[in-house]
Amino acid sequence: MARRVVVSPEVTALALLDRVDYVDAFAVPVPRGRRPEDLFRSALATAPHGLLSFVRLVQTGLGLRLAPTSAEHPLGWTILRSDDEAFILAAGGDAVAGRIVARVRAGEFELTTQLRLDTTRARVGWAIAAPCHRTVARYLLDRTARRAGATLR
Repeated sequence: MARRVVVSPEVTALALLDRVDYVDAFAVPVPRGRRPEDLFRSALATAPHGLLSFVRLVQTGLGLRLAPTSAEHPLGWTILRSDDEAFILAAGGDAVAGRIVARVRAGEFELTTQLRLDTTRARVGWAIAAPCHRTVARYLLDRTARRAGATLR
């Protein structure tokens, strides 16, 4: 159900990183009126604990410094913005910086990942991790779409 989409010009215009070395975006249909933060948190709340632990392990292995997971730090990332338009998370480290942008537009929940990879080690690590990232992103979006649709019944 989740499909890869072109990164929206609105997300690009946010210029969240000084340089973007990797970007992807995926989208799934959701009922209108849902907030990006609520959908993102739903994705995490329904995800298997082991999967989220694996994601954090990979992220720290890439060099991201993450806070303990909490309401203020979903998956250990810092909330930069949360409103009806976007939910934006940030994480960084010595060799990598990342941004996650969750948006709802035209009846779709869109999740964009942006990375700045500052070292060869970070670039090689991401080349290995990227296929897994895309699979996990699609999986979480699919679960979120199913759950969002189920809440209307």
